[in-house]
Amino acid sequence: MFIGTALRKDALADRLTTCLLQIDESTHAMNDPFPPWDTHGIDDSCEHEGAY
Repeated sequence: MFIGTALRKDALADRLTTCLLQIDESTHAMNDPFPPWDTHGIDDSCEHEGAY
């Protein structure tokens, strides 16, 4: 969903469509430039908590 005034629906759809993978493209060939994030459970504390 997009909210705004004077949005050009066709232009927006075209731009978003160009971001999609094509049938011959593989997600395996992509390298993620970001390292994996450490995840914490709901009851786990993070090192930055209480630092204020």
